[in-house]
Amino acid sequence: MSKPTKPRGRPRKVVPKRAPGLVFDDGAQIRVIRALLGLSSKEFAARIGINHQTLTRWERYGNTPQGKNRKEIEALCRHSGIAFTSFGYPIPADMIHGTPGQVAQKESA
Repeated sequence: MSKPTKPRGRPRKVVPKRAPGLVFDDGAQIRVIRALLGLSSKEFAARIGINHQTLTRWERYGNTPQGKNRKEIEALCRHSGIAFTSFGYPIPADMIHGTPGQVAQKESA
């Protein structure tokens, strides 16, 4: 019998599936969220419970929030009325075909 052969080349990198919810591909999305909220970087960092340097890394270098930090940002966006386009970019919720209240009023009329 022949010996099993080793795979050639580098091992394939396993890419985890994206978590459902917001997609943070770059720091621009975090900056836009912060601008829509009207918060400074220090205020935003304090609001979601992180260090200011962490926020700076996200915004400048594209490091992405994970786990608890990601959930904090999602909750802050939902609470503040920030929605996301199909491409994952934040916009005020009232810019998406009306707010849920406006849609309900149109349906009942």
